[in-house]
Amino acid sequence: MYDEHVKAKLKTAFAIYEQKDTPGYVYKREVPTIIRASGLNPREQLMGDIMKEVHSKDIEAEVISFDNIKKILVLALKERTSEVIRDSKETIMRAFMTFDKQGLGYINAEEFKGILESTGDQFSEE
Repeated sequence: MYDEHVKAKLKTAFAIYEQKDTPGYVYKREVPTIIRASGLNPREQLMGDIMKEVHSKDIEAEVISFDNIKKILVLALKERTSEVIRDSKETIMRAFMTFDKQGLGYINAEEFKGILESTGDQFSEE
């Protein structure tokens, strides 16, 4: 199920960067952005390994196909899941509950904005 969700997000992210003059391809330099836009956050070492694999495909070309990116990413997910998906659902929920002091199941937007701003992040009214 998770693999299908990632593949769908990957396809959506890929479409944003897809080259108009070469449909079905993106510039290799866009691959890290596409992977992160798919909701994955691989460690630097793994991203480096993924990019080596990307560059080994059709060495002369500056572009790579969706199918090749998908194959590389699926293999990385299967072999090195802990380097791509860093936190379990339970860990994320515990972190969320730190901010949900009343146990309401949600965080007030203004309160959350204040928390983030206290760490140095600035937000516009948008």
